Amino acid sequence: MSRGRILIADDEPTFLTSTAELLRREGFTVDTVEDAGGALTAIAAQAYDLLITDLEMPGNADLDLVQQVAHLSGGLPIIIITGFPSVRSAVASIELPVAAYLVKPVHFPDLLKRVSSAVARFRSYQAMQSAEARLGEYRQQLETASAKMLPTAPSGLPVVAGGDPRSG
Repeated sequence: MSRGRILIADDEPTFLTSTAELLRREGFTVDTVEDAGGALTAIAAQAYDLLITDLEMPGNADLDLVQQVAHLSGGLPIIIITGFPSVRSAVASIELPVAAYLVKPVHFPDLLKRVSSAVARFRSYQAMQSAEARLGEYRQQLETASAKMLPTAPSGLPVVAGGDPRSG
């Protein structure tokens, strides 16, 4: 069983393949793409638990990819890894669903710790969302069943056994 499904978007082939392989060895399912367009296509086609993306790659000017993913993916966490850190991009990433902002070269144990944490938090969030949706469905079914089971008087008020429904 996979520890989580991750998409890595980076135009640097060595980083892309080596990071993907290291994460696969840790039990994650990993897909890779080389640009922002490929990332958006992959996210539209498949559910992921995490996006790891480079800042400086085709289609990601001014954090465009991160902003689009934030609007499309229902809270998908993102780890940004860049070889060209800047105060501007670090500050901008704070306002987005960015789980971590790391600088290349990345120390793999640190990346693994952040990946594991982000995936676990996102899966917990998804489980909570699912439970809330089921609870809403159960509540609606209970209200519908209750309305069907309670006889009503001509006034439209429920009939209470042993008394007049208007008396309190």
